[in-house]
Amino acid sequence: MILLLRPEAPVNDGDNYKLDGCSYKIWLYAGNSRVSSTTRVWYNSIMYQRLSENVSSGDNQQETDRWLSKISPNIGYYIAGFADGEGSFNVSIRKHPGYRLGWKTSLAFNVSQKGKKSLELLNNTFKCGYVRERKDKLHYFEIVDFKIIVEKVIPFFKKFPLISEKKKDFEIFRKVAHLIKKNEHLNIEGLKKILKLREPMNYGGKNRRLNVNEIITNLSGSSETIRQTSA
Repeated sequence: MILLLRPEAPVNDGDNYKLDGCSYKIWLYAGNSRVSSTTRVWYNSIMYQRLSENVSSGDNQQETDRWLSKISPNIGYYIAGFADGEGSFNVSIRKHPGYRLGWKTSLAFNVSQKGKKSLELLNNTFKCGYVRERKDKLHYFEIVDFKIIVEKVIPFFKKFPLISEKKKDFEIFRKVAHLIKKNEHLNIEGLKKILKLREPMNYGGKNRRLNVNEIITNLSGSSETIRQTSA
């Protein structure tokens, strides 16, 4: 098994990892053979642990404070109002064989509208994320990198708070991020806690493909596999 820093035929999703002050995209390989489930579980557990350590460092907090101090109140509150109307905070839980419980938990912040101008302002202010066009011609700005969400998105909306019902979604989003930093999403009880927190988000998740009970049933069914993997 080897770790490479170049994108070719990855068997995992390619996790972001910070090493010596630089951000890399890490890919996991095992020659031409398929990487075993046990190896992917080990890999993802190690990478999440290292990501969490990086996120919590004092240097990162200082960088966040400096970045926030440069944002004028006019721009900050404009973006907060824009997100209040057109933005969303999402907690995604989907099946993924490379994760210990067979489920991947991820966070995303996005804002969408017809034109790109305001979205480019968000892109320039956060200095990360991307602006793309959907098939229906709407444009959207999105941040999915967990480290950036913790270091920029959450601190931004704590300084420039939302005032609509969306504020409740943000508070849940923030709590879930805290649980992920503690690696709670990698154990059954922690993931159940995240599922319970997520339930009222985005108007009760009417468009979610799987409900809480379906995911929990799958978690319970995989307990024996998890014990064997950990042994």
